[in-house]
Amino acid sequence: LELLTDACGGDMLLAEYLLCTIISKAVNRPEPGLVIGKFALSILEWNSMGGEEGPDGLCGVLSALLPMFRNISVSAEYLNANNMVPRKDYNLEFLSLSPLQVPDSCVMLLDQHHLQDDA
Repeated sequence: LELLTDACGGDMLLAEYLLCTIISKAVNRPEPGLVIGKFALSILEWNSMGGEEGPDGLCGVLSALLPMFRNISVSAEYLNANNMVPRKDYNLEFLSLSPLQVPDSCVMLLDQHHLQDDA
């Protein structure tokens, strides 16, 4: 927990929530589309938290702690250049993968701080 707290800029509550996110998993699916038990976490205003390394420091800690970790730095250029859904090439009978397709129990971090509003 101390390692996560340091990566979160000293915010112990955020580190605890992050730990809960890492260990959470879907335990029951009573009906299709309803997932009970999986915990998602959104971190807003990262720059005001005082984390020196920012999201990159957190990515380094998570990749060292977790067996399966995926970091995607989302920007307008990235979204325009990559397909976020699988596409099928019917001529080759090949399904291309999406960056969002990850194995079970993989923790994914979407870094959106490069996105900007168009004015």
